[in-house]
Amino acid sequence: MYCKISQIIPIPAKIIPPRDNMRMILDGCFNYGIIVGPEMADINTLEGGVELSDPQEVSRIDKLIKDISSPSGYFERILVEANGSVLEGQHRLEAARKLGWPQVPILRVADFSQIYNVMAMEQSAMNIGKLNHDRAFYLVREAIECIQKSGSPQKALADYEMSPDLQLAWEAVMQSAMTTKKTSSWYVRYKIASKKQVVPEEDLGIIREFNSIEVHVENQAGTDRVGVNDKGVEWRTKMKYDYGFVYGIKGSDGDALDVYLGPDQDARKVYVVHQSIPETGEYDEDKCMLGFSSPGKAKEVYLDHYDSEEFFGSMTEVSFADFKKIVENGDRQKINWKKRGKKIR
Repeated sequence: MYCKISQIIPIPAKIIPPRDNMRMILDGCFNYGIIVGPEMADINTLEGGVELSDPQEVSRIDKLIKDISSPSGYFERILVEANGSVLEGQHRLEAARKLGWPQVPILRVADFSQIYNVMAMEQSAMNIGKLNHDRAFYLVREAIECIQKSGSPQKALADYEMSPDLQLAWEAVMQSAMTTKKTSSWYVRYKIASKKQVVPEEDLGIIREFNSIEVHVENQAGTDRVGVNDKGVEWRTKMKYDYGFVYGIKGSDGDALDVYLGPDQDARKVYVVHQSIPETGEYDEDKCMLGFSSPGKAKEVYLDHYDSEEFFGSMTEVSFADFKKIVENGDRQKINWKKRGKKIR
C-alpha cells in the first residue's frame, strides 16, 4: 500500500519538461509525431498507471511522493497521447492520483495525420513533384516542422523555400495541406496548444462564427469553467456566455487571446480587458469581449465571471475592422492591445 498522506500536497512550483528523448519517442510511436504542447490536464481524462499489487511499484511511487513533497521538490511533465493515454510517466501519474491532484502537468503529443491529410500531401509530392515515396515522406516531414513553426501552411509556404529540384513538390505539399485540413477534435486541440487549461472532451470542435471570425469555444454558456490556481486549489466559474479563443492572435502575455462571445453581431467595437492579479495589482493577461454593444456591458459581463472587481485592470477599445484584419493576417506574434486601440476605462 501507499505511504500515508497526512495533508494535501500542492503541485510544486517547479515543473520541468519530460526528460525522455522526444524525437525517439515521436518517431517510434507515430508516422508524423508532433508536440502539441504543455498543459494542465484533468487527471480523470488520463489513461495509464502501474500494477499496485506489486510492492516494488508501490515503493517507487512512495519515493516519488516524498521527492515531490520535499522543499526542493519538482514535477516532471507526463507525456500523453492525444486520446489521453500515457506514454511516459506512469509512476508520476499514480503519485499525482495519490496526492489528490484534480489536474496534473502534462506534455501532449499527437500524430500530425490527425490534423492534416498527410497521405494526400505525400501523393501531391509524388504526382506533381515527381518524387519517389521515400523522398515524399521526408519532404512532408520537413513541411510539418515548417507548418508548426509558422502556424499555418499559407505562412510556411511564404516563409520557406526548397532547392529548385524540390520547389514544385514543396508547393504541391503546402497546397495540399491548405485544402485537406481536418476539422476533428484534435485539429482544434492542436490549434490551442498555447492554452494553459485543458479543453473538456465534450467541448472540443465547437466553433462559433462571429462576422467571419471563428471563435473556438472551450466552455459554453451554462457550463462550469474549472481550473487550479498557483497554490493547487481548484476554482470553478459558471459561464453566462460562451468562452473560448480566436486562433492566430495572442495577448501580450504570449497566450492565445481569450474571448467572451456576446450576442451582438452588429457590434463595431471590440473591448480588450487587461486583467490584473488581485493580490498585487500587476498585469496578468488579456480577455477579449467580442459581440457586446458598449464598454459598460462588456465590463459588466466580464465581472460577472469573477468574485472580485480587483481582477479588472483596465480596458482598451479596438475597432472591429482592425481586429478582423489582425485575425485574417494570422499574426502569431504577441499583440500589445494597449498600443493597438484606445484606453477607455
